Amino acid sequence: MSVQYANGEVRSYTSTDRDSLIASFLDGVRGSGNRDVHVRMRLIEREKRLAPLNVNVEEEVESTHLKILVQPPPAWGFAEAVARFNANIAYSGLVHAVTQEHLFAENKEKLINSAMMALITKDISNDDLEGLEQQFHALRRLVASKAGFAGFTSLPGFREKIGVKVAKALKLGHDGISHAAIDMVCALMEPMHEDFDLRQEQLNKSSLLSSERFLDGLLDMWTTHVVSFAMICNLEKSNNAICFR
Repeated sequence: MSVQYANGEVRSYTSTDRDSLIASFLDGVRGSGNRDVHVRMRLIEREKRLAPLNVNVEEEVESTHLKILVQPPPAWGFAEAVARFNANIAYSGLVHAVTQEHLFAENKEKLINSAMMALITKDISNDDLEGLEQQFHALRRLVASKAGFAGFTSLPGFREKIGVKVAKALKLGHDGISHAAIDMVCALMEPMHEDFDLRQEQLNKSSLLSSERFLDGLLDMWTTHVVSFAMICNLEKSNNAICFR
């Protein structure tokens, strides 16, 4: 695995049990207060970011990339717009997510809701695994805001469409896509923003757990991993087995 630091440095490590190491590393760093750390298939594309990794982009940059999600420039595809959004917006969410109180202030809540609907209504081919991961990462960044968190239940059709999208992602059986989808769902169940509404949190949780298709997808994924782990344990008990994990 490789670790990309905020100063741009990249260090690579080798482990006999990489997934467990990543999980422990992720829990430890997030537990220490770093909400931006996350797992992705490839490193952040520095050439698409308009500021150093250790500096938040300006409000205008955030607003521009929200608009780009809704209507990408002619020279870009939707996947390119999503990749640029993720490169410029921290994983913990938008820094400027609340409408400011001045005459020409943009309605940030409206921009966030429009971007969420654009992400959920546009499909990316199952062959583009990196694009699918980027789509869930972009959704994770948006639902981390107060407007995005509430939009899960307030936007017409959003809950149903995101349930279908997550169920399809889990059926792919790809660990990277499954992780991105589940991490996004976790942000819908636990507020990532300040001054959160307990009633909204309860509403989101009850809405997620009311979908049988979504729950079936989760159970199938966990069953697959439990069965795989059991097979690994049985192989390790065999004196003649060579086991790769």
